[in-house]
Amino acid sequence: MFDIASSVKVFAARSCSFDTLKKQIEHQTYETAQPWANMTRLRENGFLAETLIATDHGWCPAGRIAQGSVVMTFDHGLQPVLEVQTVQIDPRVIPDRKARLIGIPAGALGNRREMRVLPMQELVIESDEAETLYGDPFVPVPAYMLDGYKGIRKTAFDRKITVVMIATAHEEILHGDGGLLAISNTASGLSPVTAAHETCEEGYRRLSQIQLQRLLNSGTKARRAAVMHDNIDETYAALERRLA
Repeated sequence: MFDIASSVKVFAARSCSFDTLKKQIEHQTYETAQPWANMTRLRENGFLAETLIATDHGWCPAGRIAQGSVVMTFDHGLQPVLEVQTVQIDPRVIPDRKARLIGIPAGALGNRREMRVLPMQELVIESDEAETLYGDPFVPVPAYMLDGYKGIRKTAFDRKITVVMIATAHEEILHGDGGLLAISNTASGLSPVTAAHETCEEGYRRLSQIQLQRLLNSGTKARRAAVMHDNIDETYAALERRLA
């Protein structure tokens, strides 16, 4: 068993003032406190339940994906889902600054329809300048940093939302809503304690916030990913052929 008294204080400080809840679980074991800890992490990334994810059975809402489902990844084809965690977020119990989603207009990032993502959900963009500077054109970017690009905007939400974290063995890029590329979680990453101790796990390279900001402010801003075609319908059809 893990004593997470100190971890609970850190999570409470960085997310919101759950003082009463913090006192209730401050001296409990990790297994008992885990649902609250996961709720804190799930406010930062994950897919809304209605987000369509490419699977071996076609497009499936994230809320219907379960352990054992098979998802289509950008780099490694079909991969099994090892774990799924789901939580409802009630905007009435979190600070106003946290009750925000990122609204992405249809077609802005390859998505076939208008969609919303959590601010810290990492989306993958492609940039010639990134390839020149860092040797890789594909760059994970937290969604909030794309605010203002192609009509992408922060939006408030006033109703409960359901957030789904899909975990694979290793970090993978998943296809969402037609052509959007988004990073999945790993099974170990769903545990705040395990994640804190497993810092050497292989994953996609991250640029610093300063590097990302410079990249997004440069002349070659985020453009469509290589998987995309000239229009959204062609992109969607190409992915459906892969899923057939």
